[in-house]
This record gives sequence, structure tokens and C-alpha cells, in this order.
Amino acid sequence: QFTETSDTGLDGFEVGQHAAQPTFVNVEHVATDSFVFHSFLSLFFGTNEQNVFALSCYFTDEVVSFVNFFNGFLQVDDVDTVTFGENVLQIPGNIFYGCKSLTDIIIPESVTSIGNNAFRRCANLININIPQNVTIIGTFAFSECVSLNSVVLPEGVTTISSYMFSGCTSLKSVSIPKSATVISNNVFQGCSGLNSINIPENVNSIFQYAFEGCTSLMDISIPEKVDYIGDYVFSGCTSLEKLNIYEGITSIGAY
Repeated sequence: QFTETSDTGLDGFEVGQHAAQPTFVNVEHVATDSFVFHSFLSLFFGTNEQNVFALSCYFTDEVVSFVNFFNGFLQVDDVDTVTFGENVLQIPGNIFYGCKSLTDIIIPESVTSIGNNAFRRCANLININIPQNVTIIGTFAFSECVSLNSVVLPEGVTTISSYMFSGCTSLKSVSIPKSATVISNNVFQGCSGLNSINIPENVNSIFQYAFEGCTSLMDISIPEKVDYIGDYVFSGCTSLEKLNIYEGITSIGAY
């Protein structure tokens, strides 16, 4: 289904809702082939015994934005590689939600924001390189990516959004930029593999459940500018041995 795909008038195209949704295609025998629509969206198809499924996806440089996605752009489990052209500005919410086979994605330097749930439940995504121009990353963006083991957040991100890495059980290393001022609620909830983290000096608030259930976390220092720690922030951190908190803090929540 190729629908709602249009010229944006901004020297590029906008890919709309359901622009590529092969989920409902059911063909007994299909040779490996490629389909090109208006020269800017390419999907490469493979086949199993009964169903066509997308193997990889490539967006050429004419694609500049995407709109109106709900729970997965392709909505199939078999996408393993995605490459964007160099003019995409945003990775929208839900675009790769639940793409369980996605292992590799190249995000161009032109991207400035990543939407809510963009890579949520990409169970085989191990690493992702986030471009330095990205300043906004939405809630649940990488939540439940259970194979993700390390992430470097770019300078310019000021808010570590709610549930961003919740349930990332293999996550061991996260680099939070110096620009960050807020660690929102439930950001690292259930990250049982996270054993250490450096909170930058400009952070002033850590909200509820931020590190709840980080059972491997052993050592953490709270910067001097932090004046608020919410409820249950370190609840269930059963390995925590050392916690440094400065005198200037005005509010520490329950548990």
C-alpha cells in the first residue's frame, strides 16, 4: 500500500501513513525482487514459504520527512537493515516499533530528532550511532531493546526523556552529554546490566523510578546542582554500595 506520499515543496518528499506496509501480502512463490516507487522509496523483498517480507529498506536522499506512523513503519518482524538518505530531518515516533530482527541502522547527520517509541522493542538491536545534530529524543525511544549494550547520547540533548531505556536488560554503558539538565522518570528502569553511570554536572533533577531495578548498579555520584530526587529513584538497586549526595539537595523522595 503506497498512500499519502507527496511532494513537500521543500526539495524533498514526505512519506505518509502506511506508505510501505507489506504485512498483508500473501503470495506462495515470489522471487527475490525490488520495488521502486517514484524513485525515492525502495523496499527489497524476500520470501518464505507463503509470505512476502521486507529484508531491508533504503530511503534515498529525496525523502526528508515521515508522518503519522502507528506501531511500526513496516510492521513486519523480518527487517534487519535500514539505511536513510542524507536529507531526513526526523525519525518519527513508532517507525520501527517492534521490528524484532532489526540489527543495523544508519541514521544520517541531518537528523535532529528521534520520536517516541521509534525503536521500542527492537529486540536484536545491539548498537546505534546517534548523530551529533540530534537534540530531542522522545519517550520510550529505545525501551525494551533487550540486546542494546551501549549508547552515546549527543551533546545538545538537554532532557533524558521518560522510559528512554527502560527494560534494556543488556545495557552496560550510557554516555550522558554535559548538556543534559534533567533525567526524567523511569529512564533506566529495569536496566539490570547497568553497573555504572556518570551523571553530568549540569543535571539538576532526577525524577521518580529513574534507576529503579538497576540490580547491577554499584556506584553513583549525584552532581552538586541536583536539588531534586524523586520517589523510588534507586529502589531495587540491590548491588548499590556507594552513593554520593551533596548538601545542596532540597528534596529526596520516598524509597
